[in-house]
Parts: sequence; structure tokens; C-alpha cells
Amino acid sequence: MGRIKGMNSVRKELRQLKKKARVATDRGAMKVAQVIRDEARANAPVDMGRIKQSLEVEKRGDYTVVFADPNVAPHAPYLEFGTGGFAVAPAPEYAGYMREFYVNGEGKTPPKPYLFPAFFRHRDKVIPTIEEEFKKL
Repeated sequence: MGRIKGMNSVRKELRQLKKKARVATDRGAMKVAQVIRDEARANAPVDMGRIKQSLEVEKRGDYTVVFADPNVAPHAPYLEFGTGGFAVAPAPEYAGYMREFYVNGEGKTPPKPYLFPAFFRHRDKVIPTIEEEFKKL
């Protein structure tokens, strides 16, 4: 059986393209995540600035995550969702996530969402932003 000439160079180019695709994907996701973080910071309730300071963007495995650092502002989710009978999920698909922060139903803090509104406003920009990064390749 004969060998196909040039297969090694094709494999090499495919490996390089795979690396470039990962870089473009990560770069695009990071750009949108930073916009979400910045808008969430601008909309965060003022509490001595801890919520604003706690908002970070981080690459975790295959995901880019915007989050409030619990070491800086452990109360961040309670402000986002509210507490007790005031607790409201930002959308039905996030009710389970919100329940992770539900304590005893006696809280009286109404929600002051800042992170999820920014996420909902910008999440549809992820794919177009990644596509723009691919075009730069």
C-alpha cells in the first residue's frame, strides 16, 4: 500500500489550526466576559465597593467564567437573587443555581441583580466575537 505524499505537512497544519482555533475561541469568550464583568461592576449595588471589587473573569478549563469572588464578597449572590420570600431566579433555567444560596426562607432582602442582567444582555455576542477572532487568523 502506498503512502500519500504531503500527509505529514497536512497533519502539522491541522494541529496548528486546532491551536489557533482554541486561541481564537478563548480570546473571543474572554472579550465578551470582560464586557459582562465591566457592566456588572457598573450596575452593582454600592456596599463599600466589595461587590464591584469581587467581580472577576477567569478561564476554567474549557470555560470562561464571570463570578463574584466569595472571599471578597460572600454576600454577592444574596444581593443578586434576594433572600427568603424575596428570592427570584433571573430566569427559570437558573432556579436550581439560585437555590444553592437559599438558607432558611426568613431573609428580607429584595434582589438587586447586577451580574445576570449583564450576562443576558451580552451572551449573544460570544459567537460573533469568536468569529471575528477567527477572521484575524
